[in-house]
This record gives sequence, C-alpha cells and structure tokens, in this order.
Amino acid sequence: MASIVWVGLGLLTIVALGLVVRLDQYLAWAALSPTYLLGDAPILSNADGYFYLLWARELMEGIYYSSPTLLVSPELPPKPASPPLLSVITASLSNHVDVPLMTLASVLPVLLGALLAVPVFFVALRLAGRLAALSAACFSVLIPYFILRTQLGWFDTDPLNVVLPLSMVALATWALQPDRRPWGLAIGALTYVGLAWVFIAWWDQAPQVVVVLAAFPLALLILLATQLPVSRLVSIPILALMLTLIWLASPIDSMEVFSRIAGSRDYITGAERGLFPGSAQWISEQRALDFVDFARLGAGNTALLVVAVAGFVIASIRQPAAALFMLPFIFLGGLGYFLAERFLIFLAPVIAIGLGQAIALVSELAPHKTKAALATGSFVLVAWVLIHAENEADAVPVITGDVVARMQQIPEITEPDAVIWNWCDFGYPLSFWGRRATICDGSSHSAERRMYAALPLYSRSPAGAANFMYFYVEHGRPGVRRVLERFDGNVALARAFLLDVHSAGPAEFEGVVSSKHPAFEPHELADWKAFLFPPATRPVYLYLDRQTMRTTHWWFWLSTWEPASRLGIHPFYILFHDIEFAEDRMFHSEGLFDIDVPTGRLRYHQQRVALEFLNILRADAEDSLRFPGRDGWIMDVSISGRFGVLHDGFTHNTVAHQLYLQRMDSAHFEPVLVDGARFQLWRVLPSSTDIPQ
Repeated sequence: MASIVWVGLGLLTIVALGLVVRLDQYLAWAALSPTYLLGDAPILSNADGYFYLLWARELMEGIYYSSPTLLVSPELPPKPASPPLLSVITASLSNHVDVPLMTLASVLPVLLGALLAVPVFFVALRLAGRLAALSAACFSVLIPYFILRTQLGWFDTDPLNVVLPLSMVALATWALQPDRRPWGLAIGALTYVGLAWVFIAWWDQAPQVVVVLAAFPLALLILLATQLPVSRLVSIPILALMLTLIWLASPIDSMEVFSRIAGSRDYITGAERGLFPGSAQWISEQRALDFVDFARLGAGNTALLVVAVAGFVIASIRQPAAALFMLPFIFLGGLGYFLAERFLIFLAPVIAIGLGQAIALVSELAPHKTKAALATGSFVLVAWVLIHAENEADAVPVITGDVVARMQQIPEITEPDAVIWNWCDFGYPLSFWGRRATICDGSSHSAERRMYAALPLYSRSPAGAANFMYFYVEHGRPGVRRVLERFDGNVALARAFLLDVHSAGPAEFEGVVSSKHPAFEPHELADWKAFLFPPATRPVYLYLDRQTMRTTHWWFWLSTWEPASRLGIHPFYILFHDIEFAEDRMFHSEGLFDIDVPTGRLRYHQQRVALEFLNILRADAEDSLRFPGRDGWIMDVSISGRFGVLHDGFTHNTVAHQLYLQRMDSAHFEPVLVDGARFQLWRVLPSSTDIPQ
C-alpha cells in the first residue's frame, strides 16, 4: 500500500510538472509583447482552435441549432449534426465554473496534455518496470513536439488524440497479466468500450484513424487470447462483442474506414491530381520534417532519439507481446518524418518509454554504490535536454491581441449578411471575432478553393478583382467549374477569360469576348454575361493582413499554376515591420535591417540587396527613387504604417500589393478599417451599380 501511495504522489508531481512547463508560456508571452495577451488573459495560439471555439460560443448562446453557419461561403455547408465534443465540454465547463470561454479554451489543452503521464506510466510499467515507468511518465510531459501541440492556447483535439488510445493500450496490456480476476476484466472491458466511444466523439475530424486505433488492441488480444487469464471460449466472444460495439458507434462503416484512410493519405501527402496542385506543401503541419528537426522535436536531439529507440527495442525484446500494442503509435509517429509533422505527437509515448527503459538500464547495470547517482544523473540530464528543446519550440499566438481588437469591430462596421473575402489561414478567427461569413478556412482549403481565393489578390485590375469576388460569392466553386468546362478543363484559358471579362466589366463584355475569346458564339453572350455579372445580393469585404501578404509566395504561385507543367511562379516578397526613420536611413531598432536611402542599399539577415526602386509612400505624396542598372528589386515603404515590402516585379502591380501599401485609388475598393500592416478591411464594389446596402 505504501508503494502505491508513493507512486500516486509521483504521478501527481509529474502531472504538476507537465502543467508548469506549459503554463510558463503565459509569463513568456507577457514579457515578449502585450499583444500576445487579450488584456491580462491568454488567447488561442493556433488559428484552427477557433473552429471549436466558434461552436462552443454558439452552444453557450443557444444558437448552434438555429443560426446559419458562417464558414465556407457561398456553399455554407451544414454544421455537424452533433457539435464536436471538445466544443460541448468547453461550453459546459465555462458555464459551470464561471471562467471566460477564451481563458478556458486556452488552459484546457494544458490540463489535458499533462494527463499523458498516466497511461504512459501504466504501459511502461508492463513493458519495463516501475523505475522505467516513472521516468517515462515524466519524460512524456516534456517531449517538445507534444508540448507544442498541447501548449497554452493550442485549442484542439491533439492532447486526447494520444491520451485516449494509449489508455486503451494500457488496459489491453493490463489484461494480459495472469493474475487478473474475472470481475476486474469485466470492469476493464466496459472501461475500454467507454473510452473508445469517447474517442470516437472526441476526434471528429478523423473517425477512420480513431476506429483503427480503438480496434487494433482488441484484434491483437484475440490473436494473443492464449495469454489471457480466462479461456478462449470466453475471451474471444467478449472481444468480438467489444469490437462490434465500437464499429456500431463509429460514424462510418467498415469499408468507408479504408477509403477514408486512402483519402487522408492523398490529402496529407498533397497528391497532385487533375487540374490542381497538392495542398501539403503550403500547410506547415502537413510537411515532412528533416531528420534534425524530427529528432529535436520528437526526442530533444539526435542522441536522445538514438537512446530512446535503443531503449524501446530492449523493452520490446523483453516483453514482445506488450510491445506489439505500441505498433500504431510507432507507425503514426513515423509519418511525422516521412509524410506530415502533425503525426509526431503519436511518437511521444514511444520515445518516453524508450528513454525510461534507458534510465532503468543504467540503474540495472551500474555498480551498486553508484547506481542511484548514475540513474539520477542520467534522469536529470535527459529532462534538462527535453526542457531546453521545448523552450526552443515554444510558439506564440498567431492572432495577436491587437488584431483581435480590430476583428471585434467587424460586426459594428459591416452588414450582418456581409461576406469577408479572406485567405484561408485566418478564416476561423475572422468568423469567430468578426461574426461574418468567410470564403475559406482551416479545413475547407483545398487547392481549388485557394486558387479561387487567390485570383483577386493576383489580378492587376481592381475591376477584375471586384467583379470576380461578387461572381464567386454568388456562384461559388460550381460557377468557376462551369467556366473550366467551357474551356475543356484548360486552367490557363479559363483563368485568362475570367480576368479579361471581369476586368472589362459588363459594359465592355461583348467586345472583349469577341476580340480575345472568339470561341464564344454570339447567341451565347447574353447568357454568359448574366452568369458572370450576377446582381450583388450580399456585400463583400476584402481582408488583408500580415499573414495574407507573407503567403504571397503561395497565392501568386497558385494564380500562375499550369497543370501541364505542374509549375507556377514563386515571387519574392518580404515584409519589414516597425521601421524607424532618420534623415538618410530607414532601420529597425534592434538591427534586423537597415536601408541607406541615398544609395538604395538594403541590409537584412546578413544579406545585402541593391534596390532598383525605393518608393517612399506618404499620406499625401509618393517619392520614387530609381537606381538604374540594377536587378529589379523594389522596396515600397509606408511612412504612416511604418512597414515596407521588398519584392520583385511579379507582384508589384497586383491588387493585393497595391491595396496593402495603400497605393491604389479605385472606385472598386473603399477603405473601411485600415491599420497599417496588421489589419486592413476594404469594402468591395463591383462594376454594377446594384450594390447591397
């Protein structure tokens, strides 16, 4: 009994450690910048968390089932029939404990992430003994990438995506021990099924993975039935019944599991098929890691990764049956290296158990007099490396408090039925804070949708950009697909047609089609004109910010994508913030960059650039300096916004760049709320005079 108490105290201490290393980010954020907080409260550090927060708020407000969705305009797909469990739990807790929704959502991943220590302890106990189990439990809450995905503000399903299936593995390995009594096994079976049902409801975005993770331990127990402490005549039917109950609770059938797994593989890997490029390459969490980053984020460094692998192999040799249950975690975690880094979270318990086994080996093999000292020293060294690596992996909120403050003004300055034209990255935050429909977000961001979202940004014509936006808000993807079909799937021709006719406007439609696209018959023109220039039924606003412009590299590439060559143009585009001005210099106070105005020479990140154009933009004037004989580099600097953009000629005349630098004076875009580089909202006006008010 005394040993159980000490183990319990040890686990509580480890969970507390897991909380501390995650919550210390609050102090780091407060010290770095007040914009990383919302007043004195933390805010979400990831953009996708606003998906779950949006539904949680609607549940609290009692409008989830009665209000239309704000996501993915104009299609506006229906909301989940049952709101995500994470949203339900967050809303319920916020109501009952009287904690603000944002604060609770920021802290909840910290609480759930620290719980990983518990199932890791019990799995490691079966594999490698008590010392290894306690060590592994401690290391599990310090794995850098798992901390990154369960840190303060990382509001997502990630913590329990690992904790729940590992808890089922702990139950399965517990059942293999010969001294288990029938009543204990019965309770374990009921607990297992309950955990599986919770897991199915929890990870709503990947039911196919949930079913496999929940079913694998049971299938393995059937194969290992001879090692169970009850006869096969009893155990196999019970295990089969448990599998059946899990299948029945799954939202997808057995055959759909495999088709969805194949679809997930194509989505994650960004398989390039048909007219559009693969998506993985521009979504950071869906890119494979190089080995150095894989080792650093997964185990602290390469040396510890080697030690962890060796330790787990030794544990597997000693307890092969129990080690088999960790195969799904090894497989999924390995995908973090080969396919997409997001799966690296599943490797955390494997690495922790391997390191725990290594500590146990030190204690086992060391001379008796130095056993305690060597084991303790090794433990402290491993923990120190993990904590140091975790500090390097810390993230800050992607939507800062100053941007949130501007987004909160959107309901006051836009119509209730307005549509925000946005790049996909911040679709969820805009819908949450702005309470308006958006066209693209963190889950509805296919290459096709992004290509259409990018087209107005890429356009050189304000009229073309504005008219296309209203066309798309009315017709959506099916409308663009009709144009693609008219050009037999030729993306380049369809894109040129849309840019040409929308730039010309309805008044010049017939003339531009006749001169540039003679394949259209005269009798078709009236129908196509009505289709391409529909009445404006909803007001549209264009949203620009630092993230949108930082990804110019990608939205320009999508707008120049050629399916035949599988190529597009990647322009050069770098933002410079917080510019200080002197008589002949523009610089950053911390020395990040420096511009010598008379010579047009720029230094940044140890690089030197000789500018051809330096455009200094003031509220009422523009000074343009040219330095002939150079390579085409352009630097536009906004004096009032204290920011600048180093770019090449590809992007200089795009609508997005001209608006962002406030160089465009067009009847098609009216500034509504423009706050330097961080936040810009523009009212979009099509060529038609039929504008909704």
